[in-house]
Amino acid sequence: MSRKMQEPPGSRSTGQAGFTLLELLIVIAMFGIVVAVGMRGFRQFNESTIVDQAARALGSDVTLARSLAIRRGGNVALVADEGARRYVIRDGAGNVLGAGSFGAGSDTPLTALDIKATGDSLTFNSRGMLTSGGTVQIDMARNGLTKQLDVSALGRTRIAKVP
Repeated sequence: MSRKMQEPPGSRSTGQAGFTLLELLIVIAMFGIVVAVGMRGFRQFNESTIVDQAARALGSDVTLARSLAIRRGGNVALVADEGARRYVIRDGAGNVLGAGSFGAGSDTPLTALDIKATGDSLTFNSRGMLTSGGTVQIDMARNGLTKQLDVSALGRTRIAKVP
């Protein structure tokens, strides 16, 4: 006949389930580290997405300016005003045909937009070609992330990441 010995009160047996406070604190600390690393990556992804969206919107406005130049049979320019954080599409007579903004309150909030051409503008002629003749680069930035929109002489756009 076997007899079981009773354990003294407060002692921990090997079959008892549960976690100690130290084990729970270690798991919570590890979870916090994983969340912090994930949030940093998410912020970078979010910033990149915003700049890509701005580049696509500006690219479609470049295409609009080109098509308006062909349709109207005259020069049409996309002119950036960095101080006001906006740009306008104008015909040769100075009439505003369209506008966009890239400031904090806009759909495409950028901290900088720089058209690397004379007068911070792109001008298309009646045949839909850039009057500058070559490729024009447009730099866009937001919180340290910079992307570049390349506009070819024929008005084709391409988004590139700036190292």
